[in-house]
Amino acid sequence: MTRTTSVSSHTRRLPEKAPDPFAPVLEAKRAAYARKWGVELIGANDDRLAAPVADPVTGPGRVSLESLKQQLKDIAKMIGWQG
Repeated sequence: MTRTTSVSSHTRRLPEKAPDPFAPVLEAKRAAYARKWGVELIGANDDRLAAPVADPVTGPGRVSLESLKQQLKDIAKMIGWQG
């Protein structure tokens, strides 16, 4: 004789999570830090963080190693360095 058990009676429920005992202490420290330094603490989902970033400024292309060497030699000549 086999006994059957319905699957729904064996579904696993997530365990109850205990509240973090240090959360009130950390929140109090955050508030004290904000008061001390005069900063506004924001969360990670703040709308101001989603502001678009400006495009990088375009400058001259890559500079060759020979060009850099020549520039350094010219600077050395200007300051009178003997090397």
